[in-house]
Amino acid sequence: MTHRHTAPRQTALRLIGLLLLAALAAPVSAPALAQDDLSQTYTTLDGALTFRHPAGWAVVEQFGTITLANSQAALDALNTAAQLEPGQIAVAVIPPAGLAEQLTLMGLSLDGDAEGLIADYIALLGTEGTFSAPQAISAGDKLVVKTSGATFGLTQALYAVDLGPGGLALVAAAAADEATLAAAEPTLLAVIESFSAQALAAPVETGSVVWQQQMPVSGEAFEPGNVNGFIDVVSGAGDTLYVLDMLAGVHVFTADGTYQGLLGGADAPYYFADITAAPDGTLWGIDYAGTVTQVAPDGTQRAAFSITDGAGYAVGFNVQIVAGPDANLYILISTPGAAENEQIGQVVVFDPTGQQLRTFELGRADYFYSAAIAFGPDGYLYAAESSGDGGVRVFDTQGALLREGLGASVLFVGPGALAVAPDGSIYVSAPATGAIYHFAPDGTLLGRFGSSQFDLMSFDTQQEEHPPFEPGVFYEIPGLAVLSDGDVVAADSNLSFAQLVRVRFD
Repeated sequence: MTHRHTAPRQTALRLIGLLLLAALAAPVSAPALAQDDLSQTYTTLDGALTFRHPAGWAVVEQFGTITLANSQAALDALNTAAQLEPGQIAVAVIPPAGLAEQLTLMGLSLDGDAEGLIADYIALLGTEGTFSAPQAISAGDKLVVKTSGATFGLTQALYAVDLGPGGLALVAAAAADEATLAAAEPTLLAVIESFSAQALAAPVETGSVVWQQQMPVSGEAFEPGNVNGFIDVVSGAGDTLYVLDMLAGVHVFTADGTYQGLLGGADAPYYFADITAAPDGTLWGIDYAGTVTQVAPDGTQRAAFSITDGAGYAVGFNVQIVAGPDANLYILISTPGAAENEQIGQVVVFDPTGQQLRTFELGRADYFYSAAIAFGPDGYLYAAESSGDGGVRVFDTQGALLREGLGASVLFVGPGALAVAPDGSIYVSAPATGAIYHFAPDGTLLGRFGSSQFDLMSFDTQQEEHPPFEPGVFYEIPGLAVLSDGDVVAADSNLSFAQLVRVRFD
């Protein structure tokens, strides 16, 4: 279980903007190096692409794109949109998996060849008149189609690379002037020549709807019992489903989808920002005031403590709570970092009496940190940051990073919810695609299920009403839970309807 409260359209559009900025307007620094200085090797998080690059170049992988800069200062300039200077060079490599996802979000496909890819990409940017006609060149045994021109105030070159069975890749280089870009091209072609790609199997639709419960959203009505939008779901004792409402409290459903009412009753609902089911069958919730409350299955309150009064933590919109196998509570909050506008995702561990035991860092982000977290049957904490750049990462209860990059080939589009099944299977929802992805415990993609209710590129932000959900169609899926038999339950809402859906994966 777990969720994040982020509008999927804004997230996906932001990702597209960042991808275009990284690929086509990336600042960098230092002179281009000789092509024989490719002494370093980089392999993408999903293992699908390996290449060599010069020593001293900075490399970072985000949103399915690998950005190279010929100095760390140059990479830092990319993040601050600083002006490029002569001698500065930046290169974005979008491998086949990332390129396919990116183009899908833009309404394009990879059905054509390298020349068609270049033409489509430039048409999408609206820069046909400023770029040269596509030209076929070679990089060793690689067929490459190149175009160059200027946009965003930079001199740029685009290379579409045919990797054979591995698919198509796009390489974008940017510099302040034509001389810098021309001097760098031998190095760029040597990097491209070193590309070694492994084809990834396309996700297979492997799920089916067992049942779907759908109800209209009551808008601004605050009356208990109304549905105001589902933002999380957890599975408790006997596979009882607790569904967190945006305003109305916690709705209770049986495993077959029968509605049981509000936790605590219509006269005493519990208003939480996030919820979790503990191994002893009780439910824990945290509200926006920082109060943590334990609730018995019958709705009786058992215990409560504050993390803001004694511990002094500030609870934000993206607070998360999960119960660990050690009976302790792991609460994810965002705290300011040392750098300006930096946010640290910090896990604070409390025992059931409210005694703080320890803290550890989960990750960092600019301006806003958000992640989906859940415990697995191995007793480890699983996390997928909303940026998605590292896939699912696994931590022990002390905060030591054990594994990372699980599912990185598809999750850069922005995970929304995360759940880990009793057999170790990992389920992650992706708001931008409207799908639930199913991974083996080692991160191997086993399949996916679901489609999106909205068309990203034609979405009307002024639309006030949304249609009902067809079975298997989702909006953002902010909550996932796994039942004892392995079935997955998704909580979802659009502006007009909320739905709870039980899905069975093959």
